[in-house]
Amino acid sequence: MIATRLNMRKSNASPKWEILQRLLLDTGSRALVFASPDDRLFGIGFDAVNAGGSEGQWEKNYMGEAIEEVRRKAVQMRDPAFPVVFDRPGGRMNVYW
Repeated sequence: MIATRLNMRKSNASPKWEILQRLLLDTGSRALVFASPDDRLFGIGFDAVNAGGSEGQWEKNYMGEAIEEVRRKAVQMRDPAFPVVFDRPGGRMNVYW
């Protein structure tokens, strides 16, 4: 999904990636949502105040799903057995899934 790739690229490019990664991993397995009453495609169609208790009425939440995928990939990248591929020696790290 494009939203997942964009969020991964944006997160990895941040000088605060380690902090962002820790915050993301600290969410555990909780559902992540984009609480926007005006966005029923990327969001849940509810604001943060009214989202709780109405999960059955949430809309698509593509942005929340994309960030959950970034979280899964962050967990995967922390695994010492996960292969990291470099494009060139000393070059930028690209991780391939």
